[in-house]
Amino acid sequence: MPCALASHHRVDWALLFDVPGRPPAQRAKPIDGRLPRSLIELPEAVTGAVDDDAYRSLATRDLERGQGTGLPSGEAVAQLIGADALGEDELGLRDHGWHGETPLWLYVLLESSVRHDGDRLGEVGGRIVAEVLIGLLSGDPQSYLRVQPNWTPTGVPAAQAGDRGPAHR
Repeated sequence: MPCALASHHRVDWALLFDVPGRPPAQRAKPIDGRLPRSLIELPEAVTGAVDDDAYRSLATRDLERGQGTGLPSGEAVAQLIGADALGEDELGLRDHGWHGETPLWLYVLLESSVRHDGDRLGEVGGRIVAEVLIGLLSGDPQSYLRVQPNWTPTGVPAAQAGDRGPAHR
């Protein structure tokens, strides 16, 4: 029998989704492929001394880390999971001189932006996040997934046409 969850550990869904009778949920900025200047020009306190100013950019550092660890491209992951990969016209990278496959982190951002107006992750990004969460729950001996494998959530409103709440996503 599941134990009762303390009220301070419960999710207040009204903070994440619009709930009748409550103020509108706080909205995040749309997901896109642009980094703010503060991440393009990281301070020396973060980067340390660098010989090339390009290494002050989080994007440059992520590209090098991904290449160094053998991270697959966004297109490769899309193919692996059977997703409809973004086309060159959707990516828009050729216009900026890029001719290789798309780094995974940038692909995930662009996929959201061009396919879902930045409102949610696409097939590749959503699959990565879902598999990480399921992996964490599967590895936690105290998670509902392990303790109560037949548990289903209650109190979640049913999806209705146009609903963008948890049951709809």
